[in-house]
Amino acid sequence: AELGQPMYDRDYFSAKRYENLAASSLGHSVPIVNGAGQCAGKKYGGALSADGLRVEFAGAYKNCKKLVRTFELREKSVRVIDEFSADDVLTERFVCLSPAAAEKISSEEGLVPRVTEETYFTHGGAPAPVWLVDFDIPAGSSAAAFTVKIK
Repeated sequence: AELGQPMYDRDYFSAKRYENLAASSLGHSVPIVNGAGQCAGKKYGGALSADGLRVEFAGAYKNCKKLVRTFELREKSVRVIDEFSADDVLTERFVCLSPAAAEKISSEEGLVPRVTEETYFTHGGAPAPVWLVDFDIPAGSSAAAFTVKIK
């Protein structure tokens, strides 16, 4: 899910900007690498393939050696495959707007997620729930795959 524009308040226009879940990578369906989200700033980023189905984004994290995400589109699901350095510690995060959506994500390695409900503030300032689905990847792994049911 995409949480949309964060609430524009004083903190959003300060050094506290990325403490806002909707503005932070922690509020997006991307990995947490070595305990940290993606870094802010133009020097951090990734490269998207021409077909939009592969992104190399190790450069979005400090000290990340390798991180490549590939999407396989299927009739009723999307397969998400992440390849990474076995030296890095990964938590795969998926963001959902309902508990039912959280149940549609499965690990192909049989990992059991930790699901937490958080509150974020919409662009209009209203509190709204979000479910964070975290899969802790075993140490020494170099790839993980997930299926996200879309129908």
